[in-house]
Amino acid sequence: MKAFKTILLTCLTAGLSLQSCKEEFLDYTPQGALGEDMLATREGVNSLLIGAYAALDGQGNYGLNINGGTAWAVGPDNAIYGSGYGGESHAMPLSTSVEPINEFLNERWKASYAGVSRCNAVLRVAAKTKDLTDAELKNIVGQTRFLRGHYYFELKRMYNMVPWIDEHTTDFKQPNDKDIWPMIEEDFKYAVENVPSTQPEAGRINKTAAQAYLGKVCLYQKKYAEAKANFDLVINGGITSRGKKSGPEPGVRG
Repeated sequence: MKAFKTILLTCLTAGLSLQSCKEEFLDYTPQGALGEDMLATREGVNSLLIGAYAALDGQGNYGLNINGGTAWAVGPDNAIYGSGYGGESHAMPLSTSVEPINEFLNERWKASYAGVSRCNAVLRVAAKTKDLTDAELKNIVGQTRFLRGHYYFELKRMYNMVPWIDEHTTDFKQPNDKDIWPMIEEDFKYAVENVPSTQPEAGRINKTAAQAYLGKVCLYQKKYAEAKANFDLVINGGITSRGKKSGPEPGVRG
């Protein structure tokens, strides 16, 4: 009995000691995680930018492609497979109607905002990076805002009214009560003004790509004169990121 009382007293004392301690022991920086401050270098911010590009390849359970992919090709008549609701034929009526069980729409939403999130991370880190020249910084920010504009463009045309989350947002419970076309257009305008005509790597966004996409955004808003002005620049003087004239190769039909 005496031993039992001793054990009980010890447990109570330990419990009181734990309650009196502060919860500082819960505040630890995770080991093996890179904070944004650690990535604020030329190499770090470029790595984040590559991650923003990589989101184009798809996210989600099915590897859904933000820029297209199975669920978004089957809306017209491009898909020739499917076996009822157990397969992917339920994605077929995307061009006419959507069933509540269609998980592709949820995956599309998550994939697009994953791309937005990566772009916002690049913009936050780029603002802290000290070893970039002014031209390098504008180039990185321009490419990033192009990509963010693309992800939001896909969200806008698929869901219409969506929350706008940018690099300055801290409260992510944002309403979807604003038309985001002006913000999308501003992202592409920044890219047109700050991304160079040529890039050291073939896959990177250049001025011609930004002009073409800005024209597309204007077209969707029925700003036909502005759209045509951008398309004319692309048609008459557009080049690839490696400096070659843009457009189909000679002898190849567009």
